[in-house]
Amino acid sequence: MLLHAGAAPDALMEDGLPVLCAAVAAYNLDIARALIDGGADPDLVLPDGTTPLIRAVEGGSPAMVLAVLGRDPRLRLPGAVRERLLDLARRRHECGAEPGLRLRAGLSGPARAEVVEDEYDSVTELTLGHHKVRAGHLAILTCLEWAFRILTPVDELVARAVSHGDRDHVVWTAARGVLGERRGPQTWSAVTAYRRHADPLHRRFVVDVLRSYAY
Repeated sequence: MLLHAGAAPDALMEDGLPVLCAAVAAYNLDIARALIDGGADPDLVLPDGTTPLIRAVEGGSPAMVLAVLGRDPRLRLPGAVRERLLDLARRRHECGAEPGLRLRAGLSGPARAEVVEDEYDSVTELTLGHHKVRAGHLAILTCLEWAFRILTPVDELVARAVSHGDRDHVVWTAARGVLGERRGPQTWSAVTAYRRHADPLHRRFVVDVLRSYAY
């Protein structure tokens, strides 16, 4: 309502940050999407050198990253920015969500972990003090690679998908989504080769990908 009434989509809050950052921190997809649709700038450089998009990647929610990614990211974002986003997602995944959260919060001790819904899929959310992070950075990396048209090897995407053993996990969904859109003969051959894999989870993933070809 405020946006329709002419409110500035990049209006600043009392802490000097645009309201989009509050939506990102709260994992509020509806507000983030409304702000982006209303003209909020996901690439706005903040006082600490980050942007709302960078903060979304740090937050570990694939759904939030896709909501904030904006239109034509491969064309809109300079190569150096794309590399920064990919490297951030990769490092957060390799480091682990909990150590990264502990470093950001400046607190010791174990974080409280619970499985939450990241729009439609499941992901672990970690809480330490007043700080939260979702452990979806591998799914974010997968989504960003495809958004920037980096053709990640099929074997790598399959390995990512089955790494959590859960077809409702954000990593499984991200890998399935990418392979469902890559419909060339080479991708088809590489995916269907897993239909005889000894692990039933690999075979189940192949069925999931092929099912997406029907849509």
